[in-house]
Order: sequence, then C-alpha cells, then structure tokens
Amino acid sequence: MLKTLHSNKKNKLPIQLFEVSDVVLLDDSEDNEVGAKNQRKVAALYTDTKHSCLDLVHGTLDFLMQKLKIPFDKEHGFSLRLGSNPFYFKQLQAEILLKGKVIGHMGILHPDVLSVKDWEWVYPVSVFEFNLEEVIPEFLKV
Repeated sequence: MLKTLHSNKKNKLPIQLFEVSDVVLLDDSEDNEVGAKNQRKVAALYTDTKHSCLDLVHGTLDFLMQKLKIPFDKEHGFSLRLGSNPFYFKQLQAEILLKGKVIGHMGILHPDVLSVKDWEWVYPVSVFEFNLEEVIPEFLKV
C-alpha cells in the first residue's frame, strides 16, 4: 500500500486506499518445501495534510468486521490491544486480535517508515492490516 501511496503522491489529499491481496511470506517450517507461503490480507490507509484520522481507519475496521459478522468481543470476536510494532508511534497503535489471537495491526505510521527509499512522505498516515484468512472461517460459521 505504501508503494501505491508513493505512486499517487501528486494527487489531491486526502488519499484513502483499501486493498485485499495475497502477500508472500517466508516460511521455514519443515513441511514447507518452497520456503514461502501466501497469505490473503486486507488493508486500509488514510492520509491527509494535518490530521492522522486514525479514528476513520478504526471506523473502517469496525465496519468491515460488522459486515463480516465478527462482533467486537474478546472471547467470541475481534478486539484490540496496545501493540509494540516499531513501524508505528508507540502509543498510537494496536494489535488486532480474533478470539485472543493476533491477526493484524493498526496505527499511525512512524515518520521513519515514510521516509525510506526517497519517498519523503511528510503527512500522517493511518493504516490497518490483518490476515483475512483467519476471519473468513468465522464469517462462514454464521
């Protein structure tokens, strides 16, 4: 998504992106001969000149989970807890959990993340990303 954001940096702000896509991850487990696996993820991003608008990204996450019939409930649905991912500001991030298992993260990206590879994105960026493959079986139960 950051690559897409970079490609659209000349467009008028705010920029809002939503994506469902396969991601290739390293997998060195014994039963994986290839050393990699695909994982379907869903992500949303919002950026504007002055405000991070993390509340809009959080609202998008809540709306998506509602449409997938996943309640905001620690025991039977999804929940959030403070995260420790170095890509985000320390107190402005959360892990996304499904029945207590971490399936993703959300927060405001740290400026160091946005300044790599000469991208020089100077505006606040809020984002969430989670593993959709963990959520679909819950949706199909309903």
